[in-house]
Amino acid sequence: MTTWYYRNGGKENGPVSPSELLELIRKGTVVPETELRKDDNRWLIASDVNGLWEAASRPSVGFKCPYCSKAIEKPPCVCKSCSRQINKATGHLVMHPLSRTPEKSLRPDLD
Repeated sequence: MTTWYYRNGGKENGPVSPSELLELIRKGTVVPETELRKDDNRWLIASDVNGLWEAASRPSVGFKCPYCSKAIEKPPCVCKSCSRQINKATGHLVMHPLSRTPEKSLRPDLD
């Protein structure tokens, strides 16, 4: 499985899965200037990773507990909010507005 590492302020964090990396982008923890490394490869500036921001902005499928309406993992699971066993739930699209997207000026090769 692919793992990612990220560096903010010189501190290395990780490993994180690809889905966790996308969530870090959505939360604004990973920004275009953040350094990223895939597995044991060299460090890159996040804005230089092709398709990363596009992937983070795509809608994903989310699930809600049919009892308390809180977000849950994909069933079967136990709702962390109401502690009920959930075997089935209806999925819905979750939109992901990004706090920051790379600007063209960050990518001189595209100017």
